[in-house]
Amino acid sequence: EAAAQASGAAPNRDYVILQIGDSHTAADLFTGEVRDKLQEKFGAGGLFLPPGIPKAGVQSAEINIRADDAWTYKAMASTDEPDHFWLSGYTATVTQSGAKVTFTAKTQQAFDAIDVSFLKNNGGGRANILLDGTIVDQVSLDGRPGDPLIRRLMPPDGKVGSFKTLQVVTSSGGPVEFSGVFVDQRKSGVSYLSVGFPGARVTVLKRMAPENLADDMSRIDPDMVVLAFGTNEGFNDNLDVDAYKASLTSIVATLKSGNPDMKIVFIRDFEAPAERLEGTKRIMQTLASLAMKKAA
Repeated sequence: EAAAQASGAAPNRDYVILQIGDSHTAADLFTGEVRDKLQEKFGAGGLFLPPGIPKAGVQSAEINIRADDAWTYKAMASTDEPDHFWLSGYTATVTQSGAKVTFTAKTQQAFDAIDVSFLKNNGGGRANILLDGTIVDQVSLDGRPGDPLIRRLMPPDGKVGSFKTLQVVTSSGGPVEFSGVFVDQRKSGVSYLSVGFPGARVTVLKRMAPENLADDMSRIDPDMVVLAFGTNEGFNDNLDVDAYKASLTSIVATLKSGNPDMKIVFIRDFEAPAERLEGTKRIMQTLASLAMKKAA
């Protein structure tokens, strides 16, 4: 409302919020609830979607995601290939024809543009992009390994388009590496985009090449970024607070590099006395030990 008043626009003007966090964000539960409340009042915007199902708990509250078993995944949080990952933090790879990733909206999803992102590879394969069962674009991914290829789908005549189902379907046996979907809708309403990494700390963003992060931030161009970390940091007894502060300051600077007026919001996942945290850790360690004995 304040943003709308400042610009003189109607309250349903477009506003883009990007939340980056750990498993709570990846599950799109909190973000899904906030999204629903904001969009009920101001209108619906766009979405940011992972490349399939890279980990249990990575999902969308608005889109049902299904992926064939042939796809394999890499996660930025568990590798040291900073040039190979973008904001989604995951890549999905397959080397057979006919492999599908299907995104099905719970209601018709409006869009001004849809960015479908891939990575090239030596001898890279081909894939079709379908909206509601119709092929709308075809990609060939032969090229320098790791180079991005982003297909932007636009509705005709500058109108707002809509879809119920979006699919990526491979059409050759060469390697196809898929890194996510950004559904952009800026005609009106609020876009609440969620990007989450189970088990991550905020320093996971340091694993991404700064130019890759800056490029995605420029493309998404959020008005506000919400950083929702803290749970996993809370279990680090040897956390160097000064080093963490320096890393966080650097991350925020990178996020804001293309838009110094962008708002930054921090959410703490929980607040608990140190002794309670230690007790929780001991309980979790005991449960893990019991589970291992039972499995043996």
